[in-house]
Amino acid sequence: MGIIIGLGTGRSGSLSLAKLINSQNKSICFHEINPSCVKWSGTKGTILNMIREFSDVINGGDRDLITIDFSVANRDLPLKNLNESEEISCIGEVAFYYLNYVEDIIKLYPDVRFPCIRRDKLLTMESYSKKMLTSQNTSKLGALLKNKRKRNHFMSHDGCKWVHDSLWDKCYPKFEADTLEDAIGLYWEYYYSKAEELAHKYNQIQIFDLEDLNTPEGQTKILKFCNYNEFELLPVHENKMISIHV
Repeated sequence: MGIIIGLGTGRSGSLSLAKLINSQNKSICFHEINPSCVKWSGTKGTILNMIREFSDVINGGDRDLITIDFSVANRDLPLKNLNESEEISCIGEVAFYYLNYVEDIIKLYPDVRFPCIRRDKLLTMESYSKKMLTSQNTSKLGALLKNKRKRNHFMSHDGCKWVHDSLWDKCYPKFEADTLEDAIGLYWEYYYSKAEELAHKYNQIQIFDLEDLNTPEGQTKILKFCNYNEFELLPVHENKMISIHV
């Protein structure tokens, strides 16, 4: 246990991973806790400050000092657990954009564990392509749907063909491609190539398939990798994923 930073491209099971960690005794897990202050590269200080805040809380420090971006939804459960738990021995956070900071984190906090969830490439591309027609800003959502213009986090563009997103565009690497879908595919390939390189270099990171979240054996592998000796498994159903949360 300790600090767990979950990885994956996004649309890859990240919410389900956070749910699994949140279900463990004395454990809190956030999901994309502070994207407003993060970029794919260049925000090393922000990332390391977050890890320090987590470490302080585990060691009995002030829980109110954790930096949280409340402009993003889905904060209720981990915050409820954070406020109500008498003792916290593990804090987790899951987001795609930590991949580029794994080595920075390991240098200062070598005990952090990085479970990385990998979903099928084509399914990830399809899910992301659909997601690009939605927005957390409801006022923008109507315009997106009316004009059938998608967001594009994966390419540098002038905003004519695709819609800029000031919150999320900066969190992704950029690629040269003919279409949005091609760029998403390049992102998937780049992400897991880099994750595999890191997994070969450091035993603190390990890649798991999305299907592992839907079997007792897979969940057990993930939790043991995260240094849990005793754990609670989430219910699974035959021929169904535990969730389509991504």
